[in-house]
Amino acid sequence: MTSRFGRSRFGGSTATLLITSVAIGLVGGLALGAIAAMLRPDDPTWVVLLVFTASTLPIVAALAWVLLVDRATLTDAPRNPGDSIESAWLDTAASGAFWDIVAAAGLGAAALTFADGAGFSPSVAPVLVGLLVLAALDVGARYLHQRKIHG
Repeated sequence: MTSRFGRSRFGGSTATLLITSVAIGLVGGLALGAIAAMLRPDDPTWVVLLVFTASTLPIVAALAWVLLVDRATLTDAPRNPGDSIESAWLDTAASGAFWDIVAAAGLGAAALTFADGAGFSPSVAPVLVGLLVLAALDVGARYLHQRKIHG
């Protein structure tokens, strides 16, 4: 029997799966909120705990659902999602973007070497974040291109 939200891979109904996911989300959100409250001692503890718990609860609950759901019980779920055309497009996009990032990292390393010799040495963290953003944008653009030409 299938349903929109599926059933747990460990047995039980859809309601059991959703309640378990929300409970895990609440516990995980409270744990993250407690950590945030300890890291922010100048702010009121209850405010930090409440804000971080409310902010992270949906994310942790969704992650718990993804880990607990039995895909075979989901309505309209593809049997082998890795065999889909979208998966092939993503593989093509990621493999093409890999070489773009290798080239960008190499050119960036050379540029930073020359810049350091000229007395300019930027912080490493923004450079690495920029490289990650470039990688994400590159994969996204290549995926959209694959979808346009094959879709």
